[in-house]
Amino acid sequence: MELSLLIVLALLVAIILGFLTEINIGLFAISFAYFIGAFVMKLKPGDIVMMWPLKIFFILFSITLFYNFAIVNGTLEKFAMHLIYKFKQYPMYFPFIIFFVALVIAAMGAGFFAVAAFMYPLTLVLCEKINMSRLLGVLSVALGAITGSNFMLSMGGVIITQLIAKAGYGEQAYTYAFDVFLSTAVFSLVLIVGVYVLTKGYKLKDAVLEMDKPDDLTREQKINLYLILGVVVVVLAAPIASIFAPTNPTIKLIKTNMDIGFVCIVAAALALLLKLGNEKQVMGRVPWGTIIMICGVGILIETAVKAGTIKLLAGWVGSNIPSVLVPVVLGVVGGIMAAFSSVLGVVLPTMYPLVSGLSETTGLPVSILFVAIQLGAISMGMSPFSGGGSLALAACHNEESRQDLFPKLFFIVPAMASVTILLIFIFQILA
Repeated sequence: MELSLLIVLALLVAIILGFLTEINIGLFAISFAYFIGAFVMKLKPGDIVMMWPLKIFFILFSITLFYNFAIVNGTLEKFAMHLIYKFKQYPMYFPFIIFFVALVIAAMGAGFFAVAAFMYPLTLVLCEKINMSRLLGVLSVALGAITGSNFMLSMGGVIITQLIAKAGYGEQAYTYAFDVFLSTAVFSLVLIVGVYVLTKGYKLKDAVLEMDKPDDLTREQKINLYLILGVVVVVLAAPIASIFAPTNPTIKLIKTNMDIGFVCIVAAALALLLKLGNEKQVMGRVPWGTIIMICGVGILIETAVKAGTIKLLAGWVGSNIPSVLVPVVLGVVGGIMAAFSSVLGVVLPTMYPLVSGLSETTGLPVSILFVAIQLGAISMGMSPFSGGGSLALAACHNEESRQDLFPKLFFIVPAMASVTILLIFIFQILA
């Protein structure tokens, strides 16, 4: 019990130190894992090193390396501009168009912050031109980017899939990851429709958007789009084919050996051969800080697993909280943690290992517990103090628009939390 409490305190201290000092949480987590593992649990340093989540590290590196070509050479940004230009005659549908564009770009590998960084300023300009609510605009970007980032082939979706597999559900990992993606999409659309009605977005039908046609995609950008499409087709082809021919030996062999990490490495090598981007620039944009944070927290969580902390926590929650409220509690805890730390780097690696024990104790469906954690974390994503909210404020063009947006972001958090709790109960009923 004392050891488990020590590990929980170490994780909390790592999060607090990271929040206060802005130093990577992963470095603190690795330090605590070393001291607790070597000097309290009597583990060998080499055994602690082996806790480094090598597969997650490889997949994160390979996916971001490949998709960075489309960011560096401007493919994704120009593709987004063309999509918006194509639908400029339908201003009343702009929030949903922006949501869809952000979703597609994020699902293509850009990730939440990359999409938000170039779409927030663009969207806020559009808000001023057609008199659309700034809150509606930034929510459309943020929720679209979050949903796309949770797509199974994007960086976030792959992390979710790997964390689910690591939690003991390797066979069903892809299915549960799809449940998380689908629930995120439902959550996002419910929230956007609600804000759309409240801000009278339907009155935008008479607005006129003046926008010059974007430049055509260059040869390199077109090839890059085809290469991204090729990766998606290659990765999905065998699993889809196996649905129709589950006993075919060739399909089974391909499906068994298909790995998105290796596919992205091959595609990155092709991109370099085709000169689609500068190697140093592409390599420099790999999110090493995020990777260190995810893997560093992973080492501390693995230490907790060896110490029996995860089983102890799952047993306590399952025994002391009514089963029907367990998903809500997970969502609330996930939301509180997300307010001070990374969803992918801290919240999910910390909370997903609890799911197996909680499901056994409470009898709740596994997918509901994974979904509850994810939705709870998302509900804090647009607070003005979170990464998503602060980035939106930074993208405002003047102090007046910033002062207009700040209180709206502050008060949208309770609404998002309410939608989260409502959807968790609905999903429980449907399950």
